[in-house]
Amino acid sequence: MLAGIDLGGTQVRVALARSDGQLVGSFKTKTPLLGTPQRMVEWAATEIERNRGREKVRSITIAAPGPIDIERGVLVNPPNLPGWHNVPLADLLHRATGARVHVANDADMAGLGEFHRGAGRGTQNMVYITWSTGVGGGLIINGHLHRGAHGTAGETRTDRSTTAVSAAVLRRWREVRASPVRPAIRPRSCSGPPPAETGTQGPWSSAPPATWASP
Repeated sequence: MLAGIDLGGTQVRVALARSDGQLVGSFKTKTPLLGTPQRMVEWAATEIERNRGREKVRSITIAAPGPIDIERGVLVNPPNLPGWHNVPLADLLHRATGARVHVANDADMAGLGEFHRGAGRGTQNMVYITWSTGVGGGLIINGHLHRGAHGTAGETRTDRSTTAVSAAVLRRWREVRASPVRPAIRPRSCSGPPPAETGTQGPWSSAPPATWASP
């Protein structure tokens, strides 16, 4: 059995799946309620143990905000997790579960998921942008995840200014969703360049993030 952990500034989500990709279960909690890396690891390990049944979880991937030292499995200094500096997440979770643990960039993992199972299926080149508590990106080039020399190839600038912009955009998005008259919202996925903004309605997704892909 496999486990995936999505660690964000707002929520932590855990999913269990069999090796064929079949989802067994998922659960989540609020990141601020956990407070520290150690408590997050303890919560995740407890939920995995409680829900794995008779099968052993052999491999875990933590999708976390960058920057990340992928080789050592260390969360370096994520802007949306203040105080989480140089956290050896892979080692902490390995000690708690006994499984092999990998730490990867969350936008990279989300982009890879869209490439294999979502909006990017059938493409070879894709850009994935996530805009939530922070801003990030993942690149698929010639059918392969492109991390770059330092694992940050798809990243956009993420600091207090972009966090403020992110909050403003999400606030505006909620206002648009609540309005009885909606302007066009950029599509979740499309081929080619993003469309021009228009006043007409179309088959737009009301949920960020966005994925633009080309064959």
